[in-house]
Amino acid sequence: MSEHETLRALAPADNSPEAIRAAIAKAEAEHAESLRRVAEAQAALPDLLLRGSDAQVTAAEAEASALQRQADRVAVFLRVLCERLAQAEIDAGAAAAQRRKTEVLDAINDANGLAEAFATWMREEYPRLANAIIEGMKVEERAMEAFKRAVSLRRSRAAEIAGMDLPNLRTAGEILGNPRGGGWPVSNELVLPGLRGEGPMGPGVPLWQPARTRGYC
Repeated sequence: MSEHETLRALAPADNSPEAIRAAIAKAEAEHAESLRRVAEAQAALPDLLLRGSDAQVTAAEAEASALQRQADRVAVFLRVLCERLAQAEIDAGAAAAQRRKTEVLDAINDANGLAEAFATWMREEYPRLANAIIEGMKVEERAMEAFKRAVSLRRSRAAEIAGMDLPNLRTAGEILGNPRGGGWPVSNELVLPGLRGEGPMGPGVPLWQPARTRGYC
């Protein structure tokens, strides 16, 4: 592998601090190995000066110079990597700080958006739905009045209707199985279900009448 190819092999995979740290570790190992080779080559020169030929000495000196040049290049490369690591850590810290700021902004926008969505629903949808429920409860109110009238008539005219095959007189509470009893209006027990199946006053929250929501519309 050529000197240039050696340096290219030491380059970080990307510009992240982690990749640069990994490249620095490899470069440090390569620098230590290159210095070892330089010291080994230089240690062999005195013996060659005494016993070797001119060609051998020249070749050994050239090899020692090449090894030293490579060690110097790796040292420069290592210094550049350290500088890049310092900048990468600054950039990573700035990016992390920006992410934290963005998370705060996103959280506020998310909360505001959901609050506005619910406020819009309360203004535009809830009164219509609440009024529809009230209209249903008015039907039961009329049913209870009719029930009381039927009970009164059945009692006052008991002699007249004796022997008649009359249907059972029932209330909505009886039909729906109101635990408070068939004579107790179902609308008195009407609650909205809680989001988690349980509200602050039991298994639901009391139904808001439209008059109770005018201040929010």
